[in-house]
Formats: sequence, C-alpha cells, structure tokens
Amino acid sequence: MFIGYKFFLDSSLRYYQNDFFPDFWIWLKIQSNTSHIKTIRKVKQELLSKKDFISNFINELPLSFFIDDKKYLSSYSQVIQTAQLMNFRQNAKEKFADANKADAWLIAVALQDNYTIVSNEKIPDKQERQNIKIPRMCNELNIECINIFDFIKEQKIIFYIKDLPQEPKQTLF
Repeated sequence: MFIGYKFFLDSSLRYYQNDFFPDFWIWLKIQSNTSHIKTIRKVKQELLSKKDFISNFINELPLSFFIDDKKYLSSYSQVIQTAQLMNFRQNAKEKFADANKADAWLIAVALQDNYTIVSNEKIPDKQERQNIKIPRMCNELNIECINIFDFIKEQKIIFYIKDLPQEPKQTLF
C-alpha cells in the first residue's frame, strides 16, 4: 500500500481526527515500521509545510517509511509522457509535471514497484480537463487505486467505543 498526501490530510482533518481516533494514528505509526505501507519523500515534504498535528506525526515516523522517489526517474518520465498524451488542458499538464509536487512521483513509484495507491481524490468525470487526479492516472496506467475507506476495510481496522454504556434492562409489567 502506498499512501498519498490527501490520505494524511483527510484522515487528520476530516475522518480520523486524533482527538477522536487516537488509535488510528497509533496503528499507523506501528505500521510505518512494516514494509507493506509506505509513502514517498515528496509527500513528507508537502505535509511538513504547516506546523500542525500531521507535520508532528510525520516527523515521528521512521525514515524507512519514506521511499526516495528520485530513484524512479524512468517511471516518472513514463507517467509524465502518459499525462501529456491525455486530453487535459496545458496548464493542468504543467502543474502535474512539476517535479516538486508529489502526485506524479507517487504514481511513478507505484507503477514501477507495483504498489496500490490509497488516495481520497475522487475519480473525475472523463470530461474533466482542469486537473489531473491520481485515480484517473492510475486507471490510465493500470495501477490499483483505492480510497481511505477501502483501505480501512482491507486492513481490517475496527473502531469501537471504549466505554459503551450498557443498554437499560427492559422490564415487563
């Protein structure tokens, strides 16, 4: 599994805020020491741009969690060439091809090393020409791309209420 910028952002701000789901973040930190869940250094750089919960969390993860995307220049070129041939506006292609942004690099590493990408970007309509989204590129390059909820299911993560009140006993009169 290969997780992108929006995974971290949406998880921390929308779905699994640390105040309500601290165990999710503990689980993810534990998983960061395994080989099956990773991300790239460019994602780390983008997430460190603000000083908040997620930047602090990212700084606590081991260096081995972040793949050196610079080693994937050949697959990066393939991803960029594929995007250039697709029906997007020129400014969308230029934005996607920005070597300082993570999306194309994330796709390149997934393409070369056969990772599934976890992204919370929506699969855009085929007529969308303004932005190149990760799921659309994954479809084009035959890379599996799942959303955060499918990731949670695949990882068999279950959330529960720790101090669930007991149901009142019903009495029959």
